[in-house]
Amino acid sequence: MSQDNDFFSFDDDKAVEFIRPRLPQEIQDKYSDNEIIYIGDIVYDYYEQKGFFEENNNDEVDLDVDELIEFVRKSLKKDSGAEYADEDIEFLVRGELDYEEYLGMWEAEQMNRSNLLIALIFTLCYAIAPIGASAQDSWIDKLFGKKTQAAPTEHPELTELTVDENLLIPELTDKQAIQARKIQKKEADRIEANRNIAVELIRDDEVIQATIPASLLFAPNETSLLDSSDAILRTLLPCLRTPDYYHVLLVMHSDNTGNEEYNYAITTERVFAIYDWFESNGGCVEYVVPYAAGAFEPIKPNNTVAGRNANRRLEVYIIPAEQMFTK
Repeated sequence: MSQDNDFFSFDDDKAVEFIRPRLPQEIQDKYSDNEIIYIGDIVYDYYEQKGFFEENNNDEVDLDVDELIEFVRKSLKKDSGAEYADEDIEFLVRGELDYEEYLGMWEAEQMNRSNLLIALIFTLCYAIAPIGASAQDSWIDKLFGKKTQAAPTEHPELTELTVDENLLIPELTDKQAIQARKIQKKEADRIEANRNIAVELIRDDEVIQATIPASLLFAPNETSLLDSSDAILRTLLPCLRTPDYYHVLLVMHSDNTGNEEYNYAITTERVFAIYDWFESNGGCVEYVVPYAAGAFEPIKPNNTVAGRNANRRLEVYIIPAEQMFTK
């Protein structure tokens, strides 16, 4: 890796701008920016799994490109919401590798672990401060919020707003609204391909509402995610690749079988578990706001088993934000 390379220049937007025109012409417009970035994230998952980022090991390592491509293929097959043609995956992976080489991250197809670790630090966007007691003070109107990293001063403080208030912003111009509806329709179709997620477009088709039954994420009365929840939540990860491309609200609901204190406690712990899953799996959570709604917003009567099952749910609101309109 070149010692005088500027690792601060490695960002998602520049990566996409570099990779897209180098793809075969017939697939240059086939994949969204988020889908191209998602490939890069899986590549980094492979590097981490191979131990390339271990600080105490500065040996140079030969990268097996064929093995990497196969790893990406298998990872995408596990993600039921990912739609990539098998023949396109190699082009997308090699585009990512070409960009890394362009940045000086490669020398004779060998990777220096300590230098690549430095690059990773400035590439990944999800290093968020741990939750402290102060997060408990941000509960708004009986919805529990969780503090995230401070947004730029000109940006609204999302954690200070209720769900309804967050759903009203940002206000879009007519041109932005047209662009957002087009993007959201495609993204909603991608998410809905996972049959475990119910998808609806709201706010004049500008906002995606994705609903997941709690029973698919947690065992009864438990707050640790089921292993099988990984394939469901991973479908939403592409929405968290680019900071401020979306504002994402996580709203956890329960039925009314417990007392009010219990229902708030379990929905709080559950929504934090989901938030932490996104953070630990590479999602940029700076603009993600978790809420615990307890049993206060049922969508069905709680006097039947079916009604209680419907009320125990996670609602995810995916709202267009500033970076969607920067290009």
